[in-house]
Amino acid sequence: MCASSEELLSTIPRVPGIYVLIVKVLTTICLRVRSLGVVEVPEGYVVYVGSAWGFGGLKSRLSRHLRKSKSVKWHIDYITCSYFTRVEAIVYAERAGRELEHVLATEFSKFFKPLARGFGSSDCRCVAHAFIAGQDLEQVLTTVVATFRKHGLNPMLVTIATATNSKSS
Repeated sequence: MCASSEELLSTIPRVPGIYVLIVKVLTTICLRVRSLGVVEVPEGYVVYVGSAWGFGGLKSRLSRHLRKSKSVKWHIDYITCSYFTRVEAIVYAERAGRELEHVLATEFSKFFKPLARGFGSSDCRCVAHAFIAGQDLEQVLTTVVATFRKHGLNPMLVTIATATNSKSS
């Protein structure tokens, strides 16, 4: 049985940091994204890298991403609002440098295909901040956690489906 969002989020701090959402896309969907046009999101996993520097830090930002009902503010909202998707895992690092969001996005482009040019990266020069990551959740998690560690980050993993929160080993 899955825990509630409140229980899952109770362990996430209200501090600044960076995060990666691992989103399961249950069936291929086409989204009309205001600045990008129609974006096809294939069935499988999408990896999205973001940061939380505002009020409430990681807890507030991740809480927003887990809600289906919200106003669309960022590109990722088009995906997380869809009833054909669900966030299955989150990897985050507290108080990571702002530039590391872009470093991770660049690194992920070596392993995963960008979802669409400019998706999630309209305010920077990255090709994208959302990536098509395939069908294997364990492989996706291994790649994301290893990338955090490669850049000196201490990744924390929250698995939504099993309601666990642990330091990755």
